Formats: sequence, C-alpha cells, structure tokens
Amino acid sequence: MIKLDKLDKRLLMELDLDSRQPYSQLAKKLNTSQQVISYRVKKLVDSGVITSFVTTFSSISLGLNIIKIYIQYSGMTKKKEEEIYEFLSNHKSINWISKVLGNYDLFVAIMVKDISLLGEFKAEFFQKFGKNIGYYTTSIIQRAYTFPRPYLSDKNQRAIKPSLIHKELNLNLNRKERLLIKELSNNSRISVLELSKKLGLNVKTTIKKINTLNKAGVIQGYRINIDRGKIGQKYYKIFIKLRSYDPEDYKLVKTFCLGRKYLVHLI
Repeated sequence: MIKLDKLDKRLLMELDLDSRQPYSQLAKKLNTSQQVISYRVKKLVDSGVITSFVTTFSSISLGLNIIKIYIQYSGMTKKKEEEIYEFLSNHKSINWISKVLGNYDLFVAIMVKDISLLGEFKAEFFQKFGKNIGYYTTSIIQRAYTFPRPYLSDKNQRAIKPSLIHKELNLNLNRKERLLIKELSNNSRISVLELSKKLGLNVKTTIKKINTLNKAGVIQGYRINIDRGKIGQKYYKIFIKLRSYDPEDYKLVKTFCLGRKYLVHLI
C-alpha cells in the first residue's frame, strides 16, 4: 500500500474535481510551487495511484445508451475466465470491466447507440461462454450521478455538486466535435495546442469548441481514475430494491445516499 501525505490527498482531490487544471492553478490552491505539483503528479502516476486522466460526458447527448450486465459464473476455469476478459477487452462496445466478489463475479458496462445491439452482443457472448455463466442480470441506466471523492480530503460530500452523466440534450455534434470528445476522453490533460493539431483547427477555435461543449453540458467534468487498492481502499456496489415504488420512499433513500461521504456513484 502506498502511503499518501496531506498534500497528496489534497492534490488527488483537486484533480478529481478538475483534472484539466494547470499546475500553476493547483500550486496556488495548495500553497506550493509548480515544480512540486509536477513532481507529485508524476509520482502518483508512476506509482500507479493515478491510472488515467479522464473526461466524463453526457452519454445520451452522444447518442449512446449505457447498459450494465452483472454476471455470476458457473463451473468457471482460469483459462475460460482469461478468454472472457480477452474477448470483452477487445470488444468495441465494452466501456468497463470489473472482477468482483459477492453475488456476482463480473461487472460489464456496454455502450451502444441502439438497444438492439445489446441483443447482438449478448448472443455473441453467450454463444461463446454460456456454459460457464450461471446467472446474469441486465440494467439500462436512466440517470446516474457521479461524485468527486471528498474522502481524499476534509471536504464535505454535501458541499460538492454531483454530475448528471446521463442527461438528455438535443444536440447535433459534428465530426470535429466528436473527435474532440474522443481525444479528451483518452486524456483530459491533453494540451489545447496538441488537441488543435489533432483536430486540424487553430487554438482559438478549439478553445471555443471546448467551452461550447462545457456550457451545453456535453462535457460533465474532468476527473481521474484511481487504483484504490494502491491506497488501501476498496470499492463496493450496493443494490437497493424497494418492495414497492413509492415516490416519497424513493426520495428518502436518495436523500440518505446523497449525504454519505463515501458515495461516488448513485445510479
């Protein structure tokens, strides 16, 4: 386990709030020098604490649906499990894979433009691996809130506004804007100059496009992915099923969850 000092934790928190912040701004906020910030960020990346700098988007504004598939194995072998990971890792529609403990063994997130493509994926997957799948369930995300990680510092979770990552927007994005989104999703800290070269645009136009996507809500935020195991933390997902749907009960559960310091997602 990697031990983080107070500056490391505050730096991680600031990057999780906005990973595109320049080092000069981070240095000012954390009352240190740009050189120290640069060194600390590099150290956190090299040690594997920070695994990537990412941009979160309103998936529905990009014409994408997010579907989660929760899978329980049956008669699984190590070789077959490796084959499943390889298949999923190379599949163009897979957004996220996670090996888990509990009622399920594997979580998979798939992003598709048309729900019918989910059926095609499932048919292909179960044709290959159905004999080793005991049970699975599927959920289509209608609304998802994502929170920065205030437990990394002394900030109160309730003081931080969540991002709604599945917000419906009526937008027609052109090819340049979609390419911009792709580049930012791969690296939220990519410089405007490098981004402009990739887009074939001048810097001023690139900045304008980023600002437009920010204001429109297509870009929901700039964050970091963290290897929790490296800092002695674990990630838990809790499934809550109400006995009957009552708007007031739903509101009470949601309000309770939103007040928890360690909450990072509410779906």
